[in-house]
Amino acid sequence: MRPYNYKVWAVPTTKMQCAWLGERVAAPNLKLVTKNVVLNKIAGNWGPNATFRFPARDGTGGIWIAVSDTLPEDKKRYGKKGEVEKVDAEGKVVTLSDGTTIKYNKLISTMAVDSLVEKMGNQELISLSKGLYYSTTHVIGVGLRGARPERIGDKCWLYFPEDNCPFYRATIFSNYSPYNQPQASEKLATLYLANGTKAASTEPKEGPYWSIMLEVSESSMKPVDQENLLKDCIQGLINTEMITAEDEIVSTYHRRFDHGRPTITRIALAPLSEIDIVHYVAATLCRPKEDILPLALVIQSKTAGNPFYIREMLSACYRNKSIWYEYKDSNWHFDLDRLFDQFQTEGYDVLDTAFITQRLKELPPSARAILAWAALLGYSFSFELVSRLLTGEFQYTDDVACVDPNAQEVNTKYSNDEVIAGLQTAVNACILMPGETDDRFRFAHDRYIQASAALKECNARKMRFIIAQTLMKYYSTDARARDTASLHICESAELIKRRVRIREPFRTLLLEPAAVPVSQTPPSSRTTPSPPVYPGFEGNGVAASASVPIRDNPAYSRPSVVPLAPSQRSSETRLSDATDAPSVTPSQKRLTKKLTKSRTSSETNMIPPPPPPPTQTQEKPEKTKGVLTKRPPQRQGTTSSADGVENVPLDAAQRNNSASSSRDRFFMG
Repeated sequence: MRPYNYKVWAVPTTKMQCAWLGERVAAPNLKLVTKNVVLNKIAGNWGPNATFRFPARDGTGGIWIAVSDTLPEDKKRYGKKGEVEKVDAEGKVVTLSDGTTIKYNKLISTMAVDSLVEKMGNQELISLSKGLYYSTTHVIGVGLRGARPERIGDKCWLYFPEDNCPFYRATIFSNYSPYNQPQASEKLATLYLANGTKAASTEPKEGPYWSIMLEVSESSMKPVDQENLLKDCIQGLINTEMITAEDEIVSTYHRRFDHGRPTITRIALAPLSEIDIVHYVAATLCRPKEDILPLALVIQSKTAGNPFYIREMLSACYRNKSIWYEYKDSNWHFDLDRLFDQFQTEGYDVLDTAFITQRLKELPPSARAILAWAALLGYSFSFELVSRLLTGEFQYTDDVACVDPNAQEVNTKYSNDEVIAGLQTAVNACILMPGETDDRFRFAHDRYIQASAALKECNARKMRFIIAQTLMKYYSTDARARDTASLHICESAELIKRRVRIREPFRTLLLEPAAVPVSQTPPSSRTTPSPPVYPGFEGNGVAASASVPIRDNPAYSRPSVVPLAPSQRSSETRLSDATDAPSVTPSQKRLTKKLTKSRTSSETNMIPPPPPPPTQTQEKPEKTKGVLTKRPPQRQGTTSSADGVENVPLDAAQRNNSASSSRDRFFMG
């Protein structure tokens, strides 16, 4: 994903901030992406992007022209007379280039941030804006004679992560409306062929026609050869098989938008200075700066200028009556002696997460329980899921003693009214904030997550085990929930081994990312000549389970895969079942003794065993303690599945011929 994102944003992802992604960009599902690649399957469920409305005429600009037509003519200013020359933010006055001044109450600006602060003349903001990134967008248009190729079809957008073309996206603009290209009866001359050579005839002739719009990003970190960009884009269209070298080009277009795409930039803010803190406290208490100077200095010494802790300290002082409002004189007052007693008694030097944790412990039990569970679910969470966790459906008495008498007791059950009241308390305290839907909530600050994690009951594995069971029971059809459950299973694997007898559901969930044997994939997507082995397990928390195999206890009824850590695997290492003598461990041998019968037909969906060594050409029984199995003869270079069907691997030439082109892989509509 990084090369493609760099191609789009023209800025390395390491220089970008990602908190905005949740509402704007769908998070990639590694397991689903891998599965779709293996099966050569197009992802579905595009949501609102699956279809969209577009003007039949005049393109996107037609939308804004129609909106503009609804406004009175004397309220519209276009061109030089409407250009903003200066913005007086304090006086709330805008000066236009023709000298006209407009006084405003609220100003809505669509100017780029760096341009706006320059118009404001604020040197501090101008200096800060220098750290912002943006990318320039080049829009390239190519009009072609001929029918639109069938390989493109009715696609609207096509994305290109390849490095053999400068553009990252192509839009088939002629697919949007028949009015986005000339009528077939219109006669146009051929400028040149796509390969750059002159056409045999320059006489105008009829169509049909079709068109492509390309987008290319540029920045100081990703320069572009502007002089040859149009030629490079046309060559990129040939390289990606969008057009052929002999296609006739009848029109071209190139426009550069300097501020094309804003880049969400991570900026590290310096701590507030003493003067900044004095301004902040004076504005908060509505008192003159000289009156609150002692309080501001104490706050500076305790918070080191961290704005988050400044706010938290002021709130704590108000809750503990070190700061109060006096109605008699309508002023805020503070007591330094009481403030010193409060913080010295609690043993604080510079405030840290322990200070926030202490505040959370003052909340009602139901609110603390919500925060403790939510901290294990992440920055954003589902309130419905937390409510299920608090009902106590999967709770039990653990055998791990808790040495902390103040630890949050997760075994406590709460009614629906108590849970709602706890949520309301956390929201009112500005610890939690509503999310994008009624069911979603998120922490207001990362420090609240860290402090809430300290509230959890001493055996966090038990909490993760409960989360895994709840997700598996109520959210088994949700791919993202299953990925989350995999993580919690890995974190609570030791507890599962001690308490769960039948562990197949947990094992099955962990092995899902690798549960697509080669024999189940379409021929065009088979690219591995080796047996259907399941390497990797690096995604979605599965790698964490590599050293913690989860098998049924005390005697498992079917062999299970034991994933190996990447450092433990070699080119000759294969995941094997318990019938492979070279892979049998002493513990497996002891468990195998208890088996009284061999595999049944119900086990045909298990992972097939690896093939015998190439030198083995005769039937050879394999023996383990208590079990005798016999493997049928097998041709060298093939693999046998559990039902005895042989899978013949493709050779290198076949694999190369069956590989889909990059164009086909990234058609999206």
